[in-house]
Amino acid sequence: MRNELTPFLATAIAITVLEIVVFADANGAPTDGPPVLVEVSIDQSKANEVYLNVHFTSHLTNSISLYEGSLPWRHWQSIILVAARPGHDGEVLENVFPLDNPGPSVFVMKPGSEVQGRIPLHTHFPTLVKSLTEEDIILFWSYELVCTDGRRLPRVGGWLQLKRRT
Repeated sequence: MRNELTPFLATAIAITVLEIVVFADANGAPTDGPPVLVEVSIDQSKANEVYLNVHFTSHLTNSISLYEGSLPWRHWQSIILVAARPGHDGEVLENVFPLDNPGPSVFVMKPGSEVQGRIPLHTHFPTLVKSLTEEDIILFWSYELVCTDGRRLPRVGGWLQLKRRT
């Protein structure tokens, strides 16, 4: 069985590597790395609160303008979030989308700048805190930074494991 999977794994790894190394800046010019590095982490330090920390580092050569509402911690629908219970056949937790009007405020991201914010996951997913008393939760995320002029930077995403609370 192992030998049958090896070609598949090699192909999957090669495809993943190709996806990782092909980047473009906001103008579409190839770069050696992501134009804006997006790093995420989980903060479970408070009893009834869980946050997704999001940190951007700009590797752009020029400044870009974006609406503040396109920042994932400013507008509920600017990031895709899915929380799943692996011990319950991947059952997805309910995700609440309240009315949210972020307004037209513009934010300028300069080359080399960093910006960060927090997303209250316990507000997005009303049953998250209770679910974490029963088992680990897997959080899938996806984000695409969109400039005010409509240009889009490459979509990024991944998953994090939220640890069960004892």
